[in-house]
Amino acid sequence: MYCENCRVKIDGKTTVCPLCHKQIVNTHDKPAFPVPNPKQTASSRFLPIFSIIFVVVMAVSIALNVYYYKSYSYPWSLIVFFALFYIGFFIKRTILAQSHFRQRLIGQTLFLTIIAFVVRLVTSKFDWIFISVLPTIYIVSIILLVTRMIKYSKYAKKNIISSYILGFMGLIPIITAYAFDLSMKIPAFIASGLSAMLVIVVTIIFRKLIILEIRKFFHL
Repeated sequence: MYCENCRVKIDGKTTVCPLCHKQIVNTHDKPAFPVPNPKQTASSRFLPIFSIIFVVVMAVSIALNVYYYKSYSYPWSLIVFFALFYIGFFIKRTILAQSHFRQRLIGQTLFLTIIAFVVRLVTSKFDWIFISVLPTIYIVSIILLVTRMIKYSKYAKKNIISSYILGFMGLIPIITAYAFDLSMKIPAFIASGLSAMLVIVVTIIFRKLIILEIRKFFHL
């Protein structure tokens, strides 16, 4: 306890200073940890602001799409919808997020894949999206994951599941190339080849750990 008036420390249990007889401060009642500031964070402000922007832009997009429908043979407002949705996802899950790198990487890869399919299927044009853009997405994602695993090799085993998920997702470009009978399949082969190599290399390097986890899971 401490007397602000006399500027002395007082031992024992009392509520008044024995010198000046004024109320004293009980330092034991002070919180041991800082009191949280109730101010809004950037993340909490993002959703209402983005929701307003989303509604306004979509309303304008749909109105223009309906007005110019004779000039446009496809509902491009659907592309705007997914583009806005991706921007919100990108900011929320990457810039403002505190989640693990591997979660953000797989999320971004999956969402970009969905957007690529939406744009191609809605427009029935732009084969270059499947020829070059889609494979590039997976090549870049694999390089980023491998670079991360090498840089933080001590924690590389935590990325095993992420490697398998991304590796099997990486088969999408080659499947798409044959499903849509694309004229150029080399980028898809490269992307899917890297994906297969990622799965094989991770399996070889962490085979003991993988076998151990399988035995634990099946109680072998």
